[in-house]
Parts: sequence; structure tokens; C-alpha cells
Amino acid sequence: MSCRMKSAWARALMGGAALTALLLASRGEAQVVGTMASVRQSSSPAATTTEPTASGAVTLGEVVVTAEKRSEKLEHTPVAITAVTATTIAQAGITGPRQLQESVPSMTFSEEAGFAFITIRGLGGTLTTTSGQSSVASYIDGVYIGNEVAEDMPSFDVDRIEVLRGPQGTLYGRNADGGVVNYITALPSFDPGATASVTYGNYNAVGIDVGATGPLSDQIAARASFHYDDHDGYRYDIATGQHYDAETDYSGRVSLLYKPNDSFSVVLQGDDTHETNSNPWELISQYTLSGQVSQATPLGVFSLPAADLVGLLSPSDLAKLNGGSIASYYGLVQAGPPAPNPNESLNLSDTWPPLFVLDSGGGSATIDWNAGPANVKSITAYRYDRLWFSYDFTGEGFPNVVFDPAIQSDKQFTQEFDISGDSFGHKLTWVAGAFYLHTDSSYYTTIYLPAYGEYFDAANTLATAPGSPYPYSLEPGYNPQFYTQFQSIYSTVTMPGPDYVTGSPLTPNVSTPSTAFIGVADAQKTQSIAGFAQATYKITGGFRWTNDTIGVVQSFHSNLLYTLTQLYGLPPSAVGLCNQVAAGKTWNAPTGTVGLDYDAGPDVLTYAKASWGYKSGGFNSGACATSFDPEHLTDYEGGVKAVFAGGQILTNAALYYYDYSNIQFETYVDDSASILNAGSATALGLELEYIVQPRGLPGFEVDGSVSYEDSQYGAGCFQDPALLLEPAPTAGQKVCANPLEQIKGNELIGAPKWKSNVGVQYTTSAGRGSLMLRGEASWTDTIYYDIFDGKAPDEADTTQPPYWIVNARLVWTSANGRYVAELFGRNLTNSLYAYFRTAANTPVALDTVAGQFAPPRTFGVKFTYMLGSEVR
Repeated sequence: MSCRMKSAWARALMGGAALTALLLASRGEAQVVGTMASVRQSSSPAATTTEPTASGAVTLGEVVVTAEKRSEKLEHTPVAITAVTATTIAQAGITGPRQLQESVPSMTFSEEAGFAFITIRGLGGTLTTTSGQSSVASYIDGVYIGNEVAEDMPSFDVDRIEVLRGPQGTLYGRNADGGVVNYITALPSFDPGATASVTYGNYNAVGIDVGATGPLSDQIAARASFHYDDHDGYRYDIATGQHYDAETDYSGRVSLLYKPNDSFSVVLQGDDTHETNSNPWELISQYTLSGQVSQATPLGVFSLPAADLVGLLSPSDLAKLNGGSIASYYGLVQAGPPAPNPNESLNLSDTWPPLFVLDSGGGSATIDWNAGPANVKSITAYRYDRLWFSYDFTGEGFPNVVFDPAIQSDKQFTQEFDISGDSFGHKLTWVAGAFYLHTDSSYYTTIYLPAYGEYFDAANTLATAPGSPYPYSLEPGYNPQFYTQFQSIYSTVTMPGPDYVTGSPLTPNVSTPSTAFIGVADAQKTQSIAGFAQATYKITGGFRWTNDTIGVVQSFHSNLLYTLTQLYGLPPSAVGLCNQVAAGKTWNAPTGTVGLDYDAGPDVLTYAKASWGYKSGGFNSGACATSFDPEHLTDYEGGVKAVFAGGQILTNAALYYYDYSNIQFETYVDDSASILNAGSATALGLELEYIVQPRGLPGFEVDGSVSYEDSQYGAGCFQDPALLLEPAPTAGQKVCANPLEQIKGNELIGAPKWKSNVGVQYTTSAGRGSLMLRGEASWTDTIYYDIFDGKAPDEADTTQPPYWIVNARLVWTSANGRYVAELFGRNLTNSLYAYFRTAANTPVALDTVAGQFAPPRTFGVKFTYMLGSEVR
């Protein structure tokens, strides 16, 4: 071992490493630079730090970000950015966008069936499976994440998170018209260090994080970290007696840094995550469209007791029932306990245990070379994920719409080359590059409809025998044509798996489940090629050209739907059935930006810009060879970043106007999810972030943000899921006759009009260390999750009412920074709010609104020990 290595490890083990500024997290890109006298402003209060001066007073520091593909002081970047540092991430317990949304203006988070969605300024989306992707792009250490599985973002060992609001079409390209979230993980350090933390909370929550970094030689440093998280279920199922909403997560990350000199480095990174959870899909409201089927009577008339069947069955058949129902006589689907209101209770009623299993990870190689007049960077990466899940989409006390299983798999390769520099005495800064993406994705599922299938089957097979005066007979087989077709026609399933009824294995393309089902198979290949350039010489200008090509092979199967076509003499295509249908499309999109920033004073930066964003089109998984168009966005934006009162008040304000075209949204019509284009939309918004550190109150700080957006769709009309507003049009029929289906003036999906948060913090000396007390409150206005703003009949519960989130923490840190003890509480008011709500009419006898809900009140303690370079 070299003298350098021996000395470094000795300093760490003996406690000789100094306490770094609160902002630092062992990565050189984030650094405190100077005192308040040299600080003009910061682009985000969350990104500021405190730093002791020679006099002992506390001032605000600066942070360096890489939002524009090069290292740049945050306060010099004319972009609306919220940057959250490693210290804030650790103390606030931020493990991803769920918690991040509480402190970022104009940002909301949604989750549906294992898929995660970020919405910024009304752009994001809830497009699951391979069909669509979010309008907000996510990156890990410069690597684009092309899928939306819920836990595919790093939740540990993160140096900082940068949230860029507004279209980033020049430097980030496709699917970044809403914004970008950059996760920057901690890199290896040549100064050795280690950290370990243990968390315990209610619901038997246990969290463990361990990591270490240090030199392997004079030119190579390594870092390794491991994360474990586990908690019991938050919610109790009255139908099964089980607790659901539990989670177990194992994650690991390793990285190597090769740095032979100050101008060249290579970083190799790899990570892997395995997560299992039982997040339930909960029934919020339900209305019967048939007049018969309901929670209490899942098979309609066949679920009624014998006393209610007089006149429908013969006296001899009534006697056979012995007071029970036809369903119980044949052993068909039975009603379970009615579902409690998830807005008011942590109880649920679901006879199908939910289960979600995710495996994800990948690796990357980043080469960074300062070649003198220019800096060259190459990022080569491969990522994968596989999401397996089984659950009932309606969350009822009887199996109704059961995904068992559904599997989404994604394999992604990306390559990006960047070259950047400055010229003419640093007056001209520029960056140019090229990007390549290739993904192989697949989505397979068998969706069982046991209640609806048995209802349909019973209605036909129990039909009246010839000459009988009664509508039904308990002797089956009076409609042998239907019975035979239902049991044996269209003998194809989309994937291996168990038969829902018998449990025996199914062989693809050979056997049919013995209950009604819908099968979806979707294989998709995506290729994206782009080139871009941006330069600033008083005026900033940038341009990007993107070429996207998508090819799909799709199948949509259903024994029930096929039987209907046979009964009525229709081709299978009449109900959307298809087998191995191939289709493809190519889109080209120019995007760019032009802007001007001006120093209005020593502590004031102003900027104005226009920028253009683009989100790729695609193909629907639940409908064969039906595509949707790309969406486009034009943004006109201005901002001011300033420091007032001698450095005691920091602000960041942005005003924007959005003009959308072809904005994408998801709806459920005709037993399948479809992505449609809503035509035009506009939005006018204002965002303000602030931090106040009054000099007369040492240790006291107030920070927060507030955002306002007035958004509305343009002209257009659509069908609601239950087709109550407008039935499916026939040839020559006038469509959009109902005023409610005109969406003009409705607010955008996932775009609350108001959103605000405030944090109050006080730090003081306590024994041989410091004590910090912090309270946070965030408020989110009404969120609409469908384009009708909850005005469609029976679908008001697709709207999430306003809600508060209140958090608090008490943190003690030792004087040498090694020991940290924390007492924390999240959602202290126990707000029961949904991450996502959706309406569907699968099966078509019901209009159902269901959703997935956020965690209730949680609290606990956390202990952390740090050594060397990990000390903050």
C-alpha cells in the first residue's frame, strides 16, 4: 500500500477528517464557494447551504449543478431548477419522487400498478406498460431512464437531485417536454470514508444503509453501498384478514473511479434492485350500469337469495336452492364484504391478494476528458427491469378484473457523446452532442373476468327449457351452442401461467382458461437518434433534431369477446381481437431554445426564453395497431433570481405560458386502456421559491415555495369510460352531442391550481453537538385524474380533493459530525389521499372508480455513524 493510501486510511480511522459543509456529499461537483458577499442568488432554496464565516456568523453558500451538460453555479443557470442536496435527502428521508413532490413547486407524483409518474406544470402522464412514457424525463448520472416502473430510481447514496421545470428539448430531447429529474449518485473518493445508518419506525419499519469509499491505488478509488428497507402492511383487508401495503427492498450499488490525472477520468457504475410489495388497488366508488350487478350481487339475479327468485325459477328449482342463491348452488363467485371508503379508512376489501415484484438495475461507463479547449464526455449504459404483478383492478370483495399475472420487461442501451467548452475569454460557452437509444420492451398479461364471465355464462346456459313458463332453469345446457363456444373457441392464451380455476399450467397457444379472460401481448422495439447543440454569447440558442422509430407486434385475445362475435356473426376484428399484428411508425421532431439573461444588479439575475419540447408517439397495448401522435409544447418563460436584505432573503421566481398540441392522456373504454390525443391546451403559471435566514435570529430559517397554474384544454370531445356521456357512435351518427363530453376549459390532468410548502427550522448548540428542530407543511390543491374533471356521471371520485402533508424531525449531530440521531414523523395529520384514481367499465356492467393510496402517518428513529469523507 502506498504512503498516500496509508496516510488517508489512518486519518479516517483516527477521526482526523474535518467536518465538511452541509452541502457536500463526497462528490466534487457540489461545493460551497465563498460567503454571502460573493453570492448573487441561488436557483433553489432547497439547494442552498449554510456555512460559518470567520466571524462565526452563518451565511448562504452556493452549489454547482450539471443541468446544462456542464458544471455551472446554480445561481448562474437561467433555468427553473430545484436542487436537493445530500444532507436534505438524508434528513428529510427522501427516497424518491413520492417525498420530492412535497418540496418542488408545480410537481406531483402518481403511481398505478407498479408504474410511477411525475407531473410538472401539468405535463407528465399516467401511461402504463410499453404504450407510453412520461413527459418528464428521468436520468441517473446522465443515463436516460426510458421506463416508468415505480422503484427504478435510486433511493440511497444520492449526492443530489436536480429537478428542471419546463421543456428541456435541446439538451435532453425526447419525452422531456414537462421537465427533467436528474439523480446524481455519490462517486468514489480518494479520501476513505464509511457510513452506516439504522432506522426503525411504526409498522415494524426497518431500514439499513451501509457504504464505504476509498482508494484502491493512487489512481483508482472505489465505492460500494447497500440499502435494505422493510415494513409491514399499512392497510387491513377485511375480506381475507391480511395486511397489505407492505414492502421489502434490497438495493446495491458499486462504482469505480479511474483518475490518472486531473484532466481525465473514467467512472464505472453498476446497481441492482429487488423489491416486493403488496400495494393494493382500492375501490373508491361503484355504480351498476346493468341495474343488477353490484358489490352485493356480483352475478346479478344469480346472486339473489331464493326468496327473491320466485317467478324466475320453478318451485322444484327453488326447493333445490334451500334458501340460497343460484351462485352458491353452482359454486360460483360469491359477494364479499363491501369495500370501506379508502378516503376515510385504512381497511379494504379485496379477495385477490395484490403482489408486485420488481427487479431492475444496470451499468454505465462515463469517460470525461478535459482536452484543453474543450471537454469531451462519453456515457455508455445498459439498463433493464422486469415488473411482475398480480392484483384485482377493482379492489372488490369478490374477484372481478384480475391481472394474473402481468409482466413488463425492458432492456435499454444508450450512448451519448458530449463536447463542451468556452471561447473568447469565457464569453462564449457551448455544448454539442449526439444521442442514441435502443429498447426492447414487452408486456404480457392475462386478465380474468370471473364474475362477469360467470354472469354471462349463467344468463345463457340457465335459459328456459322449451315450453317452460319460467325464465330460468337449474338444469344447464339449454343453450348448447353458446356453452360449447364459450368453453372451447379461440383457444389461445398470451403467456404461460396458472389456470385461474384449476391451477394447472397453461401452454401458450394451446389451451384456454376455463373462465372469461382478456389477453394482451405486446412486443415493442424503439430506436431514437438525436443530435444537438447549444451556445451562449449574451443570447442563448440551441437546437436538437430527434428521429424516433417504434415497431410493435401485438395480440389481443378474449374467449368471451370471441364468443360474442360467433353468436352474432361478426369478424373477430369487430371487437378488436387480433393475433401477431405488426405495425410501425417513425417521427421526426425539431426542438430548441432561445433566451437572454441579464444581471440587473450584483445580486439579481433575470432571464427570458422561449423553448420547444416533444414527446414521442406510440402504439396502444390494449388495441391492435392503433397509434397515438407525439405531443408538442411551446414555452414562453421569464424569471428572476435574487438575494435581498444583505443576504438574509433569497428568492427565485418564474412566470411561464405553455401552448400544447396533441397532449396525450389515458382512458379506459371498451374493456381496454387507450392513449388518445386531446388536441390543444394552454397553461399560465407562476412559481416562487424562497429562503429566509434573519441575521438577528441565529440558527433560525424559513424556506418554501408556492406555485399557481391556470390550465385548460382546448376544443375537443371524448367518450367517458362507461360511455354514459356518449355511446360509441355508429355510421352516420352525430358525435359529441352531450355538452359534458366537450373538454374545452377543463383543467389538465395532474395539474393542481395551487401548490405550496413551508419549512421552519431552528438549530442550536446541544451538549457536544448541535440540535435541529424542523417542521414542514405542504398543501396540494384539487387534482383531476381524468379529462372530464370529475364531471362525467358516476365518476366524481376520479378527483383528488385538496390535502395537507405535515412532517417534523428532531436531529442531533455530534460536534465532529460523526454521529447523528434523528426522531421523525411523516404525514402527522394522517391524510388519506390517493396517488392515482381512475374510472373504468371493465366489466361493462359496472362503472368503477379505484385508486392507489399514499402511506398513512409514520414515525420512527434513525441513527447514523460516519467516518472520513462521508462526514457532512
